Amino acid sequence: MHFCIQLHDWFYQETLASVESASAAARRRKPRDRRRPPPSPPTPSTPQRLSTEELVEALRPHLLSPKRMWALGYPLEIEPSSCKAVVYINPPPRPRPLPATTWDVNAPEFVPGSQNDSGRGSLGSTPRSDSDEEADAVEHLCVRCDKMFRMTREGEYLKDEPCIYHWGRVSGDYHACCKMPLGSRGCSSARFHVWNGTKPGMNGPLEGYVRARSPRGGVYAIDAEMCYTTAGLELASIAVIAADGRLVYRSLVKPSSPVVDHNTRFSGIRPRDLARATKTLRDVQNDILGFVGTDTILIGHALDNDLRALKLLHFAVVDTCALYPHARGFPLRRSLRALSEELLGRIVQRGCTGHSPLEDARVAMDLVLLKVNEERSARARICNQLPMLQPYDPLINGSIILWDIKDLNAKEHKNLRVNIDFDHASHVAWSPDSKAFIVHKVRDNNIVVYKIEKKKDGAIGSASPVITFDKLMLGMMHLPALKTSRLALKSMHVYTSPMSRYEDFDRTT
Repeated sequence: MHFCIQLHDWFYQETLASVESASAAARRRKPRDRRRPPPSPPTPSTPQRLSTEELVEALRPHLLSPKRMWALGYPLEIEPSSCKAVVYINPPPRPRPLPATTWDVNAPEFVPGSQNDSGRGSLGSTPRSDSDEEADAVEHLCVRCDKMFRMTREGEYLKDEPCIYHWGRVSGDYHACCKMPLGSRGCSSARFHVWNGTKPGMNGPLEGYVRARSPRGGVYAIDAEMCYTTAGLELASIAVIAADGRLVYRSLVKPSSPVVDHNTRFSGIRPRDLARATKTLRDVQNDILGFVGTDTILIGHALDNDLRALKLLHFAVVDTCALYPHARGFPLRRSLRALSEELLGRIVQRGCTGHSPLEDARVAMDLVLLKVNEERSARARICNQLPMLQPYDPLINGSIILWDIKDLNAKEHKNLRVNIDFDHASHVAWSPDSKAFIVHKVRDNNIVVYKIEKKKDGAIGSASPVITFDKLMLGMMHLPALKTSRLALKSMHVYTSPMSRYEDFDRTT
């Protein structure tokens, strides 16, 4: 009996040891996964809503200048009250293939007046032929397959040729639609080639544009969907929302030219949708101008495409492409889907149903609100942590005294006194490079920039005023005025009005 117990214990220990050794060997043989786990997507969030007045004030620094609008392809008016626009389209970032050219070495020599002469190079005239009709045709570049095709001026195709293309974006060396390398045959086909209605370079003068005539205020996000017609891209659907997210306007639009491709994959427009569309472009323009004024701020993603399709001239615009630029710079642009998924945690524009103009307009509005809230939080945090503006007591301080830190350890503390005649300073901002300081005068309610002149040994020599911003400019503080001062003002907090707010400037002139 004792032997059986010992045998049982010995067998149990041997079995346990073999199992432990096998498990240890398995753990040793198992390769360790050193890859980082994929980052979890952010939780979908909605930025804090602001009142219309607060949002208008916060968006003023982000309004596109006319020069910036011209570079981004926005329609601009040629002359005041002409309602004729001109558009500059930048060349595409990817190289376009050149049309194939062949040479026939056995071609007969051209002699004017011979049977090989078509009549254009001689003094005689011949009846109009088919080649002359082709010469009057317009050549366009297909925006999908990058091939050239010809159409008559009436919008008829001269050659019935299918379009083989990749519908996905280029991601590295592959197409995002089918993961095929660049230069491979397209994965999708269409019956006709299409164009967008513009060409690289100058386009214009373009007629049919409208603009607002009177101020109406407000902030709206707008998004439009287009379809391909014989005249290019034309408006097919539009949605407008207010700053609080409510729907203001939405309508289907009947194109004026024959539809070639509804572009359902991206626009979400189907033939049955346009079949029940009753409004024309002119009707939609009248509706939009009913609540959009000259001072109304329009928000959108790649808003230049929407304004060109809507044929609307407007200059108070905020584009999310400019707020969130591409890492490789202009003219590349980040997609609205990528911005929404990265910053808002929302997945939009998925599936084969196409884009929703209402959804895209709300995403654009939320992206702008997110940017504004981040700037307000950063400004408040900086003002609390780094109080660069030191308040002055008007009953004691009638002048400004400057010290050099090099003289603090000396027996005599040298200083420079800057007198303010018939006034006193409420706040002072010192530039980071120690070349200038800014003073806000209480009585005159203006801002004065003083330039520091240093001696040869580096000590402060004198200070003289160089720029004065009067009280009419305190609400906006134009940057071009600062650029003319030849002062290095970097990340300076400028007090714009008593007890109101601070403005951030990050410019080096």
